[in-house]
Amino acid sequence: MNPSPVVAGTATAPAARQPRASAAGRPALSPFRGVRFAPGEATLSELTSPPDVHLDPAALRALRRRAAHNVRGLLPGGTPWDGLPTAAVRLRRWLSDGVLVRDRVQSLYVYEQARGERVLQRGLIGALGVREPREGAVLPHARALAADPRDTGSPDAGDPAGADIEPLYGLYRGDGPRGRMAALLAETVRATPPLGEATAEDGLTHRLWALTAPHRLAAVAAVLRDRQVLLADGHRRWAAARALRAAHRARGSGPGPWDHRLALLVDVCCHRVPVHPVHRVVPGVPVGVAAARAAAVGRVRRLPGALDAAVATLAEAARGGPAFLLSGEGEHHLVTGLRGGPSRPGITALHQSLFPLLPLAADGPPRAVRASQGAVVTQARQCDGTAVLLHPPTLDELFTLAGRGELLPPRSTAFGLRPRTGMVLRVSTGP
Repeated sequence: MNPSPVVAGTATAPAARQPRASAAGRPALSPFRGVRFAPGEATLSELTSPPDVHLDPAALRALRRRAAHNVRGLLPGGTPWDGLPTAAVRLRRWLSDGVLVRDRVQSLYVYEQARGERVLQRGLIGALGVREPREGAVLPHARALAADPRDTGSPDAGDPAGADIEPLYGLYRGDGPRGRMAALLAETVRATPPLGEATAEDGLTHRLWALTAPHRLAAVAAVLRDRQVLLADGHRRWAAARALRAAHRARGSGPGPWDHRLALLVDVCCHRVPVHPVHRVVPGVPVGVAAARAAAVGRVRRLPGALDAAVATLAEAARGGPAFLLSGEGEHHLVTGLRGGPSRPGITALHQSLFPLLPLAADGPPRAVRASQGAVVTQARQCDGTAVLLHPPTLDELFTLAGRGELLPPRSTAFGLRPRTGMVLRVSTGP
């Protein structure tokens, strides 16, 4: 099943030297016949899952006790789940049993995240055309981790284009809160009740509406024309999707489900999208050793006072160029003056300049840790290592770097408003 493209355009540059999309590489967000959970014994809150969560077997068993058909059963790591041997078999069974139902018409889906009455984010879920970065249509901002054959989000190990469970998260610079897109989404929300609503573990409410009217789809196409998409989350799955598409093209396959990926697109001119740093822990390397090695590549200044004050100093220093903070054993060392100029992110300077100089212990390479600064320092203490605290790049910086093709290391950023898994699926097989 191939969606009909309705959103396409030539990307414009959000910053100098930004590449423009070629005609062949124009981004497309296409409607599709979504597959959703039918009303049943469990609520949508119980059937859906936080994004990209890795659960141990005990946690999976507890989840299944709450809802036998939780979407985790369709994801890698979802087995053992029931008596069915694979997630692919499980998907077919859930479709045939009516647990999952395909919508009658192709739609784009308005997706909203709110806390109480306050709407934090609204965007559109659709089938995003798979393109290469050189085409300038969809730009990754970080290198992908090693690909996993399951990373396309499919339960079908034979052909990962069979199902699309976890949406990518993309950002674009649109026409803002008073523009046509915001009005279109608001009109859809006011006109009809949501197709589904789920309350997440953090208290956020997730809602979904279908946008099907041809004149509204045409209006969406007009707004998204000439926009460029920054891939915020899902780099490994995006790389796997590109590899899958290339493999089908090499075999002479025509258009197919491998040409698109499920994605949520959000206008950053309309909503404040928070960007958080992903810090590092270097096990087995004391902070004094790390600071001494850092002195060979930059300026190191020991900061007095508590962690909060040191983090505030880091934030101020990061405005003037690459910087990071080495913390451990009650000490905090600010590292600045790194090579590469003021536009070089601290995380890039860390990986390229300092990490090659560190005597990495048998405990393994540096770990990426998404947690508060205090929690990262605690983890470093537990492994007799050093916490490397970072300040996040701004969205403007991410757009500029991605446009120049300068990718951050894997797991450099975290976005707090990623879409919940299971609100709508894209399935190319079955009824």
